[in-house]
Amino acid sequence: IIENSIKYTPKDKNIYISLFKAKDKIYFIVEDKGIGIPKYELKNITKKFYKVSKSRNKAIQGFGLGLSIVKNSIELHNGSLQIDSIVNKGTKVTVIF
Repeated sequence: IIENSIKYTPKDKNIYISLFKAKDKIYFIVEDKGIGIPKYELKNITKKFYKVSKSRNKAIQGFGLGLSIVKNSIELHNGSLQIDSIVNKGTKVTVIF
Protein backbone atom coordinates (compact mmCIF):
# COMPACT_ATOMS: atom_id res chain seq x y z
CA ILE A 1 0.00 0.00 0.00
CA ILE A 2 2.79 2.38 0.90
CA GLU A 3 4.77 1.44 -2.20
CA ASN A 4 1.77 2.22 -4.44
CA SER A 5 1.33 5.53 -2.70
CA ILE A 6 4.97 6.41 -3.31
CA LYS A 7 4.81 5.28 -6.97
CA TYR A 8 1.77 7.36 -7.84
CA THR A 9 2.40 10.51 -5.81
CA PRO A 10 4.53 13.29 -7.30
CA LYS A 11 7.73 14.05 -5.37
CA ASP A 12 6.44 17.44 -4.23
CA LYS A 13 3.25 15.97 -2.65
CA ASN A 14 2.74 14.43 0.79
CA ILE A 15 1.84 10.92 1.91
CA TYR A 16 0.24 10.48 5.33
CA ILE A 17 0.45 7.21 7.28
CA SER A 18 -1.63 6.57 10.40
CA LEU A 19 -1.87 3.62 12.76
CA PHE A 20 -4.21 3.71 15.75
CA LYS A 21 -6.63 1.72 17.86
CA ALA A 22 -10.24 2.80 18.40
CA LYS A 23 -13.17 0.82 19.80
CA ASP A 24 -11.24 -2.50 19.85
CA LYS A 25 -10.24 -2.16 16.20
CA ILE A 26 -6.88 -1.34 14.70
CA TYR A 27 -6.75 1.13 11.81
CA PHE A 28 -3.92 1.48 9.31
CA ILE A 29 -4.45 4.37 6.90
CA VAL A 30 -2.32 5.53 3.98
CA GLU A 31 -3.46 8.74 2.33
CA ASP A 32 -1.71 10.47 -0.52
CA LYS A 33 -2.14 13.50 -2.74
CA GLY A 34 -1.22 11.56 -5.88
CA ILE A 35 -2.84 11.02 -9.26
CA GLY A 36 -5.87 9.17 -7.87
CA ILE A 37 -7.96 6.39 -9.39
CA PRO A 38 -11.13 6.89 -11.44
CA LYS A 39 -14.24 5.90 -9.46
CA TYR A 40 -15.30 3.30 -12.03
CA GLU A 41 -11.91 1.55 -11.67
CA LEU A 42 -12.05 1.15 -7.88
CA LYS A 43 -14.12 -2.04 -7.95
CA ASN A 44 -11.45 -3.77 -10.06
CA ILE A 45 -8.13 -2.67 -8.57
CA THR A 46 -7.88 -5.57 -6.13
CA LYS A 47 -8.37 -8.18 -8.87
CA LYS A 48 -5.32 -10.20 -9.94
CA PHE A 49 -3.34 -8.67 -12.83
CA TYR A 50 -5.61 -5.61 -13.02
CA LYS A 51 -3.85 -2.33 -13.78
CA VAL A 52 -5.37 1.11 -14.22
CA SER A 53 -3.37 1.77 -17.37
CA LYS A 54 -5.20 4.80 -18.74
CA SER A 55 -4.49 7.03 -15.75
CA ARG A 56 -1.03 5.68 -14.97
CA ASN A 57 2.42 6.54 -16.17
CA LYS A 58 3.62 3.78 -18.51
CA ALA A 59 7.13 4.12 -17.06
CA ILE A 60 5.88 2.69 -13.74
CA GLN A 61 6.40 -1.06 -13.69
CA GLY A 62 4.14 -3.65 -12.08
CA PHE A 63 2.13 -6.78 -12.71
CA GLY A 64 -1.13 -5.80 -11.04
CA LEU A 65 -0.75 -8.31 -8.22
CA GLY A 66 0.08 -6.12 -5.22
CA LEU A 67 -3.38 -5.02 -4.13
CA SER A 68 -4.79 -8.49 -4.81
CA ILE A 69 -2.22 -10.00 -2.44
CA VAL A 70 -2.82 -7.25 0.13
CA LYS A 71 -6.60 -7.76 0.05
CA ASN A 72 -6.30 -11.54 0.42
CA SER A 73 -3.87 -11.19 3.32
CA ILE A 74 -6.12 -8.72 5.11
CA GLU A 75 -9.19 -10.93 4.66
CA LEU A 76 -7.27 -14.00 5.91
CA HIS A 77 -6.75 -12.05 9.14
CA ASN A 78 -10.46 -11.13 9.36
CA GLY A 79 -9.77 -7.55 8.36
CA SER A 80 -11.29 -5.25 5.79
CA LEU A 81 -9.89 -2.99 3.08
CA GLN A 82 -11.46 0.26 1.93
CA ILE A 83 -10.12 2.37 -0.92
CA ASP A 84 -11.39 5.87 -1.69
CA SER A 85 -9.93 7.96 -4.46
CA ILE A 86 -10.47 11.05 -6.56
CA VAL A 87 -8.58 11.61 -9.80
CA ASN A 88 -5.89 14.30 -9.46
CA LYS A 89 -6.66 14.67 -5.73
CA GLY A 90 -5.36 11.46 -4.19
CA THR A 91 -6.18 8.11 -2.66
CA LYS A 92 -6.98 6.96 0.86
CA VAL A 93 -6.55 3.29 1.77
CA THR A 94 -7.94 2.12 5.10
CA VAL A 95 -7.19 -1.29 6.58
CA ILE A 96 -9.22 -2.32 9.63
CA PHE A 97 -8.50 -5.30 11.91
